[in-house]
Amino acid sequence: MTDDRIGAVPSKADSPEMFDRISSRYDLLNHLLSFGQDILWRRKLSRMMKAVPHDVVLDLACGTCDQILSAFRHNSGIRLGLGIDMAGRMLRIGSEKVASRGLSDKVRLVKGDGMVLPLADNSIDFAMISFGIRNMVDAGVSLSEFHRILKPCGTLAVLEFSLPANRLIRTVYLWYFRRILPFAGAVVSGDRQA
Repeated sequence: MTDDRIGAVPSKADSPEMFDRISSRYDLLNHLLSFGQDILWRRKLSRMMKAVPHDVVLDLACGTCDQILSAFRHNSGIRLGLGIDMAGRMLRIGSEKVASRGLSDKVRLVKGDGMVLPLADNSIDFAMISFGIRNMVDAGVSLSEFHRILKPCGTLAVLEFSLPANRLIRTVYLWYFRRILPFAGAVVSGDRQA
């Protein structure tokens, strides 16, 4: 997957079935292919939450729950965390991680679609999506759903790759994401399509 596809219609490689196939290696892939930066980025997003109310938190495309667990680790004010993802195996791994950290009573995981969130209007204080907006069939529809479910003055945080402004860095970045990352991802995941 390349990062210049934000808002594009996902390919079959972006299907829940693909994420289920690579679920056992997903965390390792994220850490290796980002050189560990994904951990730092998630931590930074979680620390930014301290500036706004966050009684009820949503993590859309939660995968194996790294972001929601980071949010709980860095914020004591969260009463309830909701994780939604379309990939059942990812949610099972996430559920095990949530349980191992003693948060099963505070985190609810639901299999669901970011195009039609199974949540009431004005019910979420803080919503986030980490490296998932690019996998939505229609990012605009997903953003409208976030708007619908957020309380007035609620906050949405989108953690996603972007293109570096510096031309030299951008060239190296795009070369890595178009040449190295797909090859390395296929080798580590064991799934060429991923």
